[in-house]
Amino acid sequence: MTVPRDIEEAARVDGANWFQTYWHIVIPYLYPAIAAVIVIDVISSMKQMELIFLSTGGGPGRLTQFVSVYLYQKAFVSGEYGYGNALSVLFVIVAVGLTLLVQRIMRTDADRG
Repeated sequence: MTVPRDIEEAARVDGANWFQTYWHIVIPYLYPAIAAVIVIDVISSMKQMELIFLSTGGGPGRLTQFVSVYLYQKAFVSGEYGYGNALSVLFVIVAVGLTLLVQRIMRTDADRG
């Protein structure tokens, strides 16, 4: 819906096939939506805790332990609140870093100035 139909029609009149139209016209118009979905998916994949904690508790051993499960176990089960706090700050820094990396990768030529 964000791609103007007249631009697609102009590309077809100029001789572009469906792949060229999709690659050079549709995808660049969808970059902001693609970047937003990637950022949301990266952050949500980093904080997967509920399913793993409820089904396995991070075990057997530590094979299914994500950062969020490890953070929870250190902070609230073991009582190491300072260590848990440090892990949470590191977790936020990594999430922000990945977000900035995805935004930098998805930046278009028009955004670069």
